[in-house]
Amino acid sequence: DPKHFARHGAITDWNDDQQVLQGDFPPNYRKYRHDSAAALLLDVVRWWIKEADIDGIRVDAARHMPQHFLTFLRDGVRDYAASLGKANFFVLTEICVTSPAPMVQWR
Repeated sequence: DPKHFARHGAITDWNDDQQVLQGDFPPNYRKYRHDSAAALLLDVVRWWIKEADIDGIRVDAARHMPQHFLTFLRDGVRDYAASLGKANFFVLTEICVTSPAPMVQWR
């Protein structure tokens, strides 16, 4: 559903933090923006935890998602997993950077 995504054009300068966060991967990549998208993704992950008994997830392209989105997802996933007895549920995010500086915010 397009209402769950923000469209700001293709990223042309990977060193521009705002462009990297708000822009689209060429061609036509859509990134999550709205809280309703985070809630939908959390529901999907909860289903996988319950139905497939998974022990962790990997979130691709985390650098292109707002930090509050990732924090909401991480906390919701870990809380749900813990409620099912999975105290050590693993959440891994993937980012691609040309220097270590942008990684500081994801600690």
